[in-house]
Formats: sequence, structure tokens, C-alpha cells
Amino acid sequence: MQQKTFIFTASEKLSNHPDFKLILEEFESYKKNSNDKEHPRPVNHIQRTTASVSYYFGRDRFDIKHKQARAEEIQHVHFREENSLWEFDDGDPKAQWDCKSNTYLIYSYFYHNNCHYYFLIDLIEKNAHNNDNAIYIASAPGYLAQAQEYKSNIINPPPPI
Repeated sequence: MQQKTFIFTASEKLSNHPDFKLILEEFESYKKNSNDKEHPRPVNHIQRTTASVSYYFGRDRFDIKHKQARAEEIQHVHFREENSLWEFDDGDPKAQWDCKSNTYLIYSYFYHNNCHYYFLIDLIEKNAHNNDNAIYIASAPGYLAQAQEYKSNIINPPPPI
């Protein structure tokens, strides 16, 4: 059986976030512990019926409004906030799809040469859904450009200097 290979890279902006180490470690664990067929994310019917494999990450979905972003596999995954209610009163976890917050991590994904590549782009905190996702919508062209550049540098690396 072939070992799964993963590469996780983060944007400069996200790398400078005070909680970057936690975000990266938890995201790596979340993706590595997902089912083999759940890349870049668990399909909706799985998310609707099972709990997340991560304490920190909830609903995980692709961009449904921007065709180019969807083509580049730009996704966002909800990140647990202090007031998140992701468990029932008895302590059992809710289905991943029901684990939403107003903070989410933007990332892109592609598979190349038997490797899963994840590029962590941005964390929109505490107001991700305000004004009908205005922050994401305004930032989407930049996210797309970063994802395309990252992918291009992997698939067609620049010649050595």
C-alpha cells in the first residue's frame, strides 16, 4: 500500500498570524486523518452524517459562487470559536456540517505526482459571514492569484538561478 504524501504551505500573511502554529498543526492533523477519499474535503453527505475528525475544524466546503475559485479548488473550513456549540447537551459531537462559526480558514488544494498539496491562504476571523461574506468576496481575486501562483510553482518550477 502506497503511503499518502502531503505538503502543507501557508501564505506569508497567515504565517504571521499569532495562532499560526496551532492552525497549521491542527489542519495537518485534520487532513491526514481524513478518509483517503476525502480530499480536498469530506463530501457533503459525509459531513451531514458524521462528526469531524478535528476538534477545531467544522463545515468544510468549496466556493460555490466563483467558478474560477472552484476550478482552483479554493475551499473554506469553519474554525471553532470560543462560543461555538459543536456538541449536543450530552457532550456528543454534532455532524461536521452543523459545526459552523463566523471564522474560517481559506485554503486551496491540488493533487500532483501522488502528493496532496494544501496551500493555507487566509484566516477570516469573527466576521467571515458578515455582509453576505463581503470580506471573502473582496479578497477572492487575491486568493485566486495566490493559489494559481502556488500551483504553478509546484507543477512548473522556475529554473534555478
